[in-house]
Amino acid sequence: MSEKKSNGYIVVFQYTEKAGLYAGRISWTEYASKREFDQKYREKIKKKGHKKIIAEGVMSKKAAEMPMIILEPICLKPLEIKARIVTIKMKNGK
Repeated sequence: MSEKKSNGYIVVFQYTEKAGLYAGRISWTEYASKREFDQKYREKIKKKGHKKIIAEGVMSKKAAEMPMIILEPICLKPLEIKARIVTIKMKNGK
């Protein structure tokens, strides 16, 4: 099966600690062209600081594989998880 060719410019991102619970996750976005990305988005992404660029100009198949091949340790704060035990009585008393 052949891969669908992309006419756009694919950029792969990794979310930073500024992104909260998304930190460490990898995603990709396809833009119309490198020029469009450079002119409209690159500076906005740098200023916000919630994600960093880890690859540019890759094919969609490669972008989809990125989460499996990039293993950068990210220190996340542990989450406090609370659970509640609920007892349910059946009609027959069991």
